[in-house]
Amino acid sequence: FHAIPAAGFFPGRGDFPVLVQQSVVVGGAESSPPSRRSGHPAATSVRPSIPPGARTPAVEEAWKQGSAAASQGRHAEAVEHYKKALLLLGKKPERAELYHRMGDAKAALGKNAEALHNYDKALGVEPLHHEAFERARALLEAEKSFARLEALYRRRLEARSDVTAKVKELAAIATLWVDQAKDPSKAIPALEHWVRLSEDAEALERLVDALSAAGRHAGANEARKRLAKLIEDDPPKRAGVLAAAAQVAQKHLPGGGDALDLARAALDADANVLSALEVAALALGTRRRWRELAEIYESILPRIADDVVA
Repeated sequence: FHAIPAAGFFPGRGDFPVLVQQSVVVGGAESSPPSRRSGHPAATSVRPSIPPGARTPAVEEAWKQGSAAASQGRHAEAVEHYKKALLLLGKKPERAELYHRMGDAKAALGKNAEALHNYDKALGVEPLHHEAFERARALLEAEKSFARLEALYRRRLEARSDVTAKVKELAAIATLWVDQAKDPSKAIPALEHWVRLSEDAEALERLVDALSAAGRHAGANEARKRLAKLIEDDPPKRAGVLAAAAQVAQKHLPGGGDALDLARAALDADANVLSALEVAALALGTRRRWRELAEIYESILPRIADDVVA
């Protein structure tokens, strides 16, 4: 594929869509080995061979000289050779690998800002370039530049076509904000996007946690209702989710919201969820609706497992 544009059959990479996907030459997220989160490649680390599309004599020579200089610790010299190779290479997609190598050399020189700039350029050409992303992630995590790191994840997200792969990127964004930045509210957009793409239990549970931490109790309860519907085949778990929603509604929503309905639904799913019974008893007892409360007790009595509770 790299040889086709090099031969002149296509004027640009946009005319051959396969080229904008992850490359087996420069390494994609699934094809490359995991990189260390911190530090940079040792001088003896193995590099991929020069891509076929870059193999003109002048580019190949500059590329080899840059690699040789980098392997010997002459990083400033390596940068100059890589720059020359970039100029000769033009707009071909292989330049992503050169930008990545320049970033490594700049990082080795202690020029982290310039290294990040080069990694960003590499990812602009090849959003799924695995090593460039890993290097940039390590630097941005060290700087606690979480917004910039999310932008890199979103660039990868846009480059993905498979729903499962997209979900993986969104989950990583959510983890970034919850576990590293300790700011769950910033994770909400990514989690909501995840739920739109694939409404699964993990996505909804994480969305509930993030919305609750942000004090958005009505939204958290809507997510709990969707989760309860999703797990209808697991009555005890469904009852627990609905009981939690009932407690939140009673405590945080105006007038108790739909706490009573949620408590009834929880008890219908599992009569042994006593927290739901407490919500119903408080709601109905406060309003002196004794007949309805008695009906609830009567309906759950045959299904209570604990004789003492019964």
